[in-house]
Amino acid sequence: MWIGGNISAPIRRVSEAMRRLNAGDASATVAEESGRRDEIGALIDAVNGYRESLVGGRALAAAGEQQRQRFFSAIDNMPLGLVMFDAEQKLIVANARYAEIYGLPPELAKPELL
Repeated sequence: MWIGGNISAPIRRVSEAMRRLNAGDASATVAEESGRRDEIGALIDAVNGYRESLVGGRALAAAGEQQRQRFFSAIDNMPLGLVMFDAEQKLIVANARYAEIYGLPPELAKPELL
């Protein structure tokens, strides 16, 4: 009985939380048992740390995507043609005005995907 309540049940909750977090459900937590000083407490802290990292990573990704959209919106609305190549001469940025100036079809002014 003691093993079931103090060991097995918390491990099941930790496993379920990790399964949900790995599936993308950032609401999964096991915080109600936080503060334990044994191996199960270490697992709980690790799950909660992973959740915080997941939530933080998503926030950073959303902010980065917003900045990327602003960047490309600014470039696409420039009156001047703009093109950028990387060190291997791969196209990384080009706007529609650049393609228009040089009479390029739109597909030639699209950056290569990484």
